[in-house]
Amino acid sequence: MRVLVTGASGVFGRVICRDLVRQGADVVALARRTVDLPGVSSISGDIRDAEVVERAMRDCDSVVHLAFLLAPLRSSTGVEDINIGGMRNVLRAMESTGAGHLVFTSSTLAYGPWPDNPEVIPEEHPLRPHPDVLYARHKAICEELIHKSGVPAVITRTCVVAGRDMDNYEFRFLAHPMLVAPTGAMKAWQFVHTDDVGRFHAQAALGTRTGTVNVGPLDTGIEIDEIAEILGKPLIRLPFKALRAGAGAAWRADLLELSPADLDGFRYMPTLDTSRLVNEWGYKPVYDSRAALADARAGVRAVTYLGTAKVPTPWRTPAPDHRWTRGHLPPADHRVDPAPPGMRGEFDDYVDDRYPTLTTANVGEAFGGTLTPMSLLVGRDALRLAGSIQVEVLGMRDPDVVDAQRTLNIASVGHRLYTNLSVVHAMAAAMPGTNAREVDEHILGIPHQPEEDARRGSVVSSLRSVLRVPNAALRMAGAGRRIAEIEDRVRSMSLSAGALRELDGNGLLTLIDSTRELTLDAWAYSTTTNLVASAAQALVRKVAPTLGLAAMRGGTEGLASASLLSGVRHLADLARAQPAMERLLRDEPAEDLVKRLDDIDPMFAAAFRKLIADAGHRGPGETELANLMYGDQPAQLIYVVRKTLDVPSRTTGLSSEMSGPARRAVALLNSAVRRRERSKDVAMRGTHLLRLALRELGRRHVDAGVFDEAGDVFYLVPEEIAAPEVFAERVPDRRAERTRLSALNLPPMFTLKWEPLNATGASATTANMLHGIGASPGVVRGPVRIVHSSEAVDDIEPEAVLVVRVTDVGWTPLFGCVAAVVTDVGGLHSHAAIVAREFGVPCIVGTGSATLDLRDGDIVEVDGTRGTVTRVDCA
Repeated sequence: MRVLVTGASGVFGRVICRDLVRQGADVVALARRTVDLPGVSSISGDIRDAEVVERAMRDCDSVVHLAFLLAPLRSSTGVEDINIGGMRNVLRAMESTGAGHLVFTSSTLAYGPWPDNPEVIPEEHPLRPHPDVLYARHKAICEELIHKSGVPAVITRTCVVAGRDMDNYEFRFLAHPMLVAPTGAMKAWQFVHTDDVGRFHAQAALGTRTGTVNVGPLDTGIEIDEIAEILGKPLIRLPFKALRAGAGAAWRADLLELSPADLDGFRYMPTLDTSRLVNEWGYKPVYDSRAALADARAGVRAVTYLGTAKVPTPWRTPAPDHRWTRGHLPPADHRVDPAPPGMRGEFDDYVDDRYPTLTTANVGEAFGGTLTPMSLLVGRDALRLAGSIQVEVLGMRDPDVVDAQRTLNIASVGHRLYTNLSVVHAMAAAMPGTNAREVDEHILGIPHQPEEDARRGSVVSSLRSVLRVPNAALRMAGAGRRIAEIEDRVRSMSLSAGALRELDGNGLLTLIDSTRELTLDAWAYSTTTNLVASAAQALVRKVAPTLGLAAMRGGTEGLASASLLSGVRHLADLARAQPAMERLLRDEPAEDLVKRLDDIDPMFAAAFRKLIADAGHRGPGETELANLMYGDQPAQLIYVVRKTLDVPSRTTGLSSEMSGPARRAVALLNSAVRRRERSKDVAMRGTHLLRLALRELGRRHVDAGVFDEAGDVFYLVPEEIAAPEVFAERVPDRRAERTRLSALNLPPMFTLKWEPLNATGASATTANMLHGIGASPGVVRGPVRIVHSSEAVDDIEPEAVLVVRVTDVGWTPLFGCVAAVVTDVGGLHSHAAIVAREFGVPCIVGTGSATLDLRDGDIVEVDGTRGTVTRVDCA
């Protein structure tokens, strides 16, 4: 079905377009601004232009009419042309084009804000809009025009819309520093969530039912005191006459959007009876008023309005702007397809020849491997969202660099994610306390030769960076609070397998949507904290250039990425103290042992359960949603503990022989690293909740005969999960494409075009020494063990040198049973580097090709200070 949505650039329009696309509709969006949404054809035009409206409506089966002026204006000049004239244009175009179904969004205010209204208002109640509120009057007039036209129509009367997408007139009112309300009686406000608005209106547009229906929550609303409490705003009450007089003066002076007439609406907001919505239309809203408003809290608190003015508040970390998650195509004259002939993937991005160099450094650590489509797009969206946050945090002004950072910073190539190195270098000048070379080394893991002039940099450059620090620090000041809020939300939304099964379809989709967006936000803040960590690392190098890696240790307390290895070592210590437990660990199959732990050793069992509770959401390849985590397969941790029994714990001390400035700089570095690791842990909690919800969706569609296996759900993309039966036919081709691309060994860095590397297993070099970045000090010798999956843990001998392409936190338990760690990908701030350094495991990252250049059984010497791997004896 082809559906036209007018006024599609507003908050209603975006969510309704999204949900229509999800149901398989062909969507045309008409708005004055471009509507950049996947699967939507955008037409720029004015609802007052009858020809534009008719042209946009051609071949459409259904119309959702949203184009309307909402905020009160001081004059009706032009408003009637948009609201009433636009309605007439739509009705005429429907008659001439043959479009046979209309959905029109009216408003609760059409009932009028009167103290004698019923406690709850059914659809049959007469419309009595306030005579001085144009918006409400025009809604009532449009309803009458629809009835007179005879067009088959659905008229929805909605209450105040809230949620994480909230961006409307009421949003600006709630975003004031404090809320002001009249003394005396005041009706409760109902809030309907944007998710519920989108889903119901999509259902109405694609169905054949007609009639009028109230759209709101099942509750009767929340009082103004509770609204203030949810938003964390102070509430001031004033006599109504004084409040109206003040509002009138501010209105006449053009200092306030709120007209005096609107105060009646705010005081006597109609309460909708939504029983018809549930009983006759079969739609049960997922959110109640409190939950809908709570979901809007972060956005409301991220900005401040004073009257009509949006006031800059640099101490508030910017809210993520999800419009930037999907990026944009480079201009045609700069667009390059980087793939060799026949090797392009369905989700591959084009390269902009002005920013031609891409690398897997850093991003390959967090999002390693050849990802499923769902994981690929969630990762790409998250990191592009981070790019838009960084623009705000750094106060970037160069329009070309800003656009590149928002739209080109991350690319999908062969089902892998790449960082655009050219964009990183272009924005490095805006990063406080650092430069392109330092970003390469600390964040991306790209080593440079230590040239003295490059290390010092120019005095002017250093001064410029220092001057930017306070502004960026102010903009990041609220990040910790934001991350904590996201963590609280994710924890509150976490459900057991049984509770997931009890959710209805709408509730499950809502959980998936909200978890996905929370996860994107967490990744955005997490990635941005890399800037702070990089600046802190650069500061340490400037203050104490000769300081060794060991001196940068801050201990494992409060370090989220260390919890898995700390827990494994603690379990190994407990087992060594109990010979019977140690014997069972060594001899009994892990799967059987997990089931009997409480009977065998309650203390060990309690510690094991605590580790699963704290870190069960993590595991190797943890950003791939199709992968199993330790909470899914706890026996994997038993195998790791077994291997750790034969490796004595290393002791590492914190260095105290530093000057005052160096000590403070190292403390700042460790604080920044802890914040970064905590925010990444929150992102992974959200990722795991999303994984579990998607699995449940997959399971349901196996039962329904749509999928062959539950894992098919990961081969859909976010826009397809609401109607898997429509898109399931795409799964086999996508599985085959991922398998084909997984067989290719893509280069870790390329410019404009890539060619697959030799992946035959033969050594790529005859050199006896490999170079990388020394990440954790120490010199050890041992046999090489190249591992591509943590499931190969049984093949790792104690004191082997673990060689892997990349590690994430899920790999870190293995660090307890090896002599050293060597990776192809990673930087000084990678998880491997941080965890290895804190636990005293020699580590080298960013070698580029150790997994190709070395062979299992080679005896090597690893120097974690110099960053060298020397082959002593070949296998």
